[in-house]
Amino acid sequence: MEAQSNKKILKAAHKLGWMCQRHEDKFAMGVPDISFVSPYKNGWIETKFTRGDQKLKLRPAQINWLCDRAKLPQFRGYIVLENEGNWFVAEISTDDRTRLLEGIKPSTFHELGRTHEGPLPDILAFIQH
Repeated sequence: MEAQSNKKILKAAHKLGWMCQRHEDKFAMGVPDISFVSPYKNGWIETKFTRGDQKLKLRPAQINWLCDRAKLPQFRGYIVLENEGNWFVAEISTDDRTRLLEGIKPSTFHELGRTHEGPLPDILAFIQH
């Protein structure tokens, strides 16, 4: 299911003129699913898919990768969640926020710092600006 979410993100991002790269390296644990360059910024997207109010799970390697880089002011990292046709995004900017995501549910996703919920084009607009 996550693979389908990635395809949807890549297709929508391409329509906006973004350059994206899908990362599927089993030897580089924790690297987010997609790197991107848009007209206004570049960064990384970790994609997740859940059903119902299932908890969002990040592997320890994913948390470490995001947390280590979130300490740098230039880093732009996002977690994009697809849940039963609904889309959510959270910008990763602190270790605390990333660690909270490990057990967060779609119903409480909005309680994180800088987040947005809406259709996929709105999610990408949020990331771009």
